[in-house]
Amino acid sequence: MRLRLSVFFILVFGFFLASSGLDQQSAEELYQSGLYKEEVNGDLQGAIDLYKQIIANHGSNHAIAAKAQLRIGICFEKLGKSEAIKAYELVLKNYSGQTEQVAAARARLAALRAEKPGGLTVTKIESPEGHFDVQALSPDGTKMAVVVFDEGQNIAVYDLVTKRIESVTHLDISNVTYNAIWSPDGKEIAYLQDGHPTSISLKDLNLLMVSTLDGKTRPIFSTEEGIPRPIDWLPDGSAVVASLAVSPQEELEGINLGLVPAAGGAFKALHPLEGGFNSGELAAFADASPDGRHIVFADGPKRDAQNIYCIGTDGQSLEILTDHAANDIQPRWSPDGKYVVFLSFRSGSKALWGVSVKNGKSAGEPFIIQEMGQGTNLLNWTTRGLAYSNWIDMWDVYMVPVDPKTGEPTGRLEQLDYSPPGGNRGAVWSPDGKHIAFFSADRGGQPGQGNIVIMPTQGGQAHEYLIPMDAFYLPNMMDLRWMPDSSGLGFSGSGKKGPTLFRLTLASEKWETWQIPVPLTRIEWGSNGNTYFYTKNGIKGGILEHNLETGEEQYIHRPGKNLANAFNGLRFSRDYKKMVFHRIDVKIKNNKITELVGKNIVVVDMSTGQARTIDSEELSNLSWNAAWSSDGQNLVVINNVEDKPSEMFIVPSQGGMPNKVELTGGPTKARRIITDWSPDGRHIAFEIRQSTSEIFVMKNIIPKKQR
Repeated sequence: MRLRLSVFFILVFGFFLASSGLDQQSAEELYQSGLYKEEVNGDLQGAIDLYKQIIANHGSNHAIAAKAQLRIGICFEKLGKSEAIKAYELVLKNYSGQTEQVAAARARLAALRAEKPGGLTVTKIESPEGHFDVQALSPDGTKMAVVVFDEGQNIAVYDLVTKRIESVTHLDISNVTYNAIWSPDGKEIAYLQDGHPTSISLKDLNLLMVSTLDGKTRPIFSTEEGIPRPIDWLPDGSAVVASLAVSPQEELEGINLGLVPAAGGAFKALHPLEGGFNSGELAAFADASPDGRHIVFADGPKRDAQNIYCIGTDGQSLEILTDHAANDIQPRWSPDGKYVVFLSFRSGSKALWGVSVKNGKSAGEPFIIQEMGQGTNLLNWTTRGLAYSNWIDMWDVYMVPVDPKTGEPTGRLEQLDYSPPGGNRGAVWSPDGKHIAFFSADRGGQPGQGNIVIMPTQGGQAHEYLIPMDAFYLPNMMDLRWMPDSSGLGFSGSGKKGPTLFRLTLASEKWETWQIPVPLTRIEWGSNGNTYFYTKNGIKGGILEHNLETGEEQYIHRPGKNLANAFNGLRFSRDYKKMVFHRIDVKIKNNKITELVGKNIVVVDMSTGQARTIDSEELSNLSWNAAWSSDGQNLVVINNVEDKPSEMFIVPSQGGMPNKVELTGGPTKARRIITDWSPDGRHIAFEIRQSTSEIFVMKNIIPKKQR
């Protein structure tokens, strides 16, 4: 009998353990099903029912029940129902030991209970920690679409309530993503997927993609004739508003505003734009009306002189909403469709303005709403209000005195004495050592303008030369180089017909331009001033010498045939006998990158063509630039490791162990990049970048007197 009872109790106890495991699995499965209904299907009431089932059947499991109760509150909040407050209160009452869910519930309760003021209010939105670029808030304002800067630069979603981030795309080094925009129901995200510059076909470089939040992706448009950028969705989700920019490889130019079916299909052009393609565009220049009948957009002959237009989604009834000499940009419809707000410089600085609109036409004079920061970019209008980012991006030139023989610092990093600060980069000494030059962005409120600044090294007045570019964008300016006789300077940039070589002659103060035959290039001047060297990325990549007088070209460096390459940072030694550059080597199969072979600093002997790679475990994250000592025996390089201070190394150009040297002074957490080593060897120049981005939501925007 005892044996039978023991067996009975063992069987019962075993069954109890098994049942507990099954219940736990069932609870987790129910929770995942609820999340799927909520996040993917948008069935909020169905999700609430599943979450309630978890609490009813598995209430003793506080870990899963607390999560379910929190999601009930989130669903009610999305539905705009007052039951959200009670749901969050139950999290605090019943699950006090679940700290993560309790903290999230307290935060949501504080936001919901806050007194709603009658006037304009601005609330800061907490962004995820780390290196992210916020693209837009979800339509219900509970999530952020962000770009994650890993090796593949992927789209992810950050939940503002749970503080968790989930990847949407999982691309490798072959691709990067941009311009993430939410579908009207918040279930999908459209974005531009751009392949690595070593890819073969433009069609593989630029894809207009759509992904669900659980990572199911589909291409909806691609072409070899241009770059498709998603801007907005039509409110019924039937199409994506997009721009199609003619590729920089073509001699043609231009950009069209149009529509791409969300199910996939051809690009339907609605209107050609005067402004052309601008690689520095940080925010959408167009927005679809809430009723889906119109699209507002910013356009004009120049990037610093745009107005706001409205066009029907059938491509008809083009109307101008603002007509002013100042720059009007980034229009956004109010949720009721009665107003369009936009950023304008008409008050002398960047401010938010509005204009009443009826049937696609202006119904009154523009009115100012509020002054905004210089780095403000409008994101999108959500149920929480108008979201915008305030991007602070500061570039400045710093110098450190060094021992000319060893490169060891003999003092602290000091900022170059030039005003205004915050937009200066790429400092280089003239070969005779009498001047230092750098790029300087215009901080007067007008985008797309920049200067070359030349300062005497022994003191004296600086001279500024306006760069003849319609779309100057400081982060893209990287290869300012002096002519060998110090008579002028040149660099590569974006011209009216694509990649362009710009050269300024100081004696005449005149500019000359030549078209460069490839995109995504960097240049360096030859020793006689009549030739320049440029980079060509891809499977047949290399570095070429181009004669400006004859047009003849020849390769001076070409890596192995089985690799594709990308180059940057061309720099001759002072005697022009050696060239240094940064090179990325990858393997490609079926037009896809299969392996990253190396990222290295390479030195080429110009007399023999022999190339040598600087390779060291200590230099795993080398910046793109290296600079030569005056005698050509050493190079100075920077190793940038994420979330750590930049490290400086002196590296023998003929081979040998790198010597790490300590830097003091200057902002320690900022990213440092070497730009030049002075001809006398006594100073090294850096560009130091400090950038932050904050996200805000603005409510009650339209003044009462304008309603």
